[in-house]
Amino acid sequence: MKDNEAAKLHSESLQLRNQQFLLGTLALTGSGLSAWLAPGITAMNGGAIEATVLIGATISWLIMLYVLFYWSLGLRKLITVISEYLKLNTLSDWEHDFFVLHQNNSKLIPSQTFFVTFVFQLYGVVVVGGSIISTTSQNVHITPTGIKILIACLAIYMLFICITYCRFQKHNSELKKICQNEFSKEP
Repeated sequence: MKDNEAAKLHSESLQLRNQQFLLGTLALTGSGLSAWLAPGITAMNGGAIEATVLIGATISWLIMLYVLFYWSLGLRKLITVISEYLKLNTLSDWEHDFFVLHQNNSKLIPSQTFFVTFVFQLYGVVVVGGSIISTTSQNVHITPTGIKILIACLAIYMLFICITYCRFQKHNSELKKICQNEFSKEP
């Protein structure tokens, strides 16, 4: 492989990492906006119908957050393929050296994917917490059942995030093995 092809793969990996960053930024912005806009939604027309709209909007945003999280993990899988190719074909000392450094110091250098998982869980708390706080701060009547629905949705969201992260770990491990088999073959 020519040096310019290796450079192209490095650039592609960086571009995918940038996309991950943008997805995280979108999730952060959306979570903040939903918590910020929730009081305005509930204050309209006395809040009777709007409490239901708020619950629906909160659930919709939790679903969107999950989609962004899933998309981010998909990008991470593509980054893994490129990284493994560069390592296995000795086209990048950095990929190999960082892998060794991370393996030997995983407590000091947490996985980026673990951090992203934690942050997306936090975003879910912000969205649901903002919705609940906004209803009380605007004197909007939301039934205890409505609050229970929001908390249950948050619990389901958190569970889905954890399950998806665990599945990602398993699949990414399998993906590395597939890459090792495929990329170490003679052309």
